[in-house]
Amino acid sequence: MSLPLWTDSGQRALYKAIGYEWAHPETERFLLNWDARSHVVICPRRASKSYAAAKKALPLVLGREPLPDGSGPRPTLTWIVGPTYELAEKEFRYLWADLVDIGPRKLGWPKPNIVR
Repeated sequence: MSLPLWTDSGQRALYKAIGYEWAHPETERFLLNWDARSHVVICPRRASKSYAAAKKALPLVLGREPLPDGSGPRPTLTWIVGPTYELAEKEFRYLWADLVDIGPRKLGWPKPNIVR
């Protein structure tokens, strides 16, 4: 899928293609707002905050910024940072599932060659 992920419509198409639907209207605002440097998400437990954060990072991982000539996405290096490994692991697992399982299965991306 080669969508221009730097547009709202491109991001919406990506989320739709991977089967992600937000349960609350504020989630859409959070996912598509790239003007704010920081976001404060006030939700109760089990409100999918980690899951939404991983979906927010997905366009960044895939290359949200265009190349200067507009021919494609700029390559990225993405970090998931938390106070401890365990606190950042959930977001990593959600992103991993999108990139390694859902992307190849639903979108026809090439399956990565993972060496362990």
